Amino acid sequence: MVNSTSLIPIVQKQYRILAFPPLQVIAAKNVCGSSKVTNDIIDDNVNGDDGSFGHSITLYPAVRAALLPGPGVGAMIRTMAKKVTASIDRLQYKKEAQLFAAIRHEITLMTTDSVYGQQNPFRDPEIEQSFWYASAC
Repeated sequence: MVNSTSLIPIVQKQYRILAFPPLQVIAAKNVCGSSKVTNDIIDDNVNGDDGSFGHSITLYPAVRAALLPGPGVGAMIRTMAKKVTASIDRLQYKKEAQLFAAIRHEITLMTTDSVYGQQNPFRDPEIEQSFWYASAC
């Protein structure tokens, strides 16, 4: 956080250090529990200093384009809204002790179904559980 206007020029000169791609790589390594091979791949050319190749250089524009306002995001939001309605209907039958787990499961499927569609890997209970376990570590 920059809390003084006098710091803005100093921070702006550090654009390679304070850029999003290096932070994305650090987060991926710490949250996802990726292997050394994967870490080496995502570490390659993080800031694009060596050209327009590498995981972070190609991933960010692809994600940004997919999340721009328009039909793609609209379709994801509509899918998620339909799933919210269905999940609310299912939740009314859950016991109170299981409510947190049920809500987490429903939110996981709502959001990931809207991104992955019929091929959603999070529909596999082992993958869903692995995701939440890795996120808690």
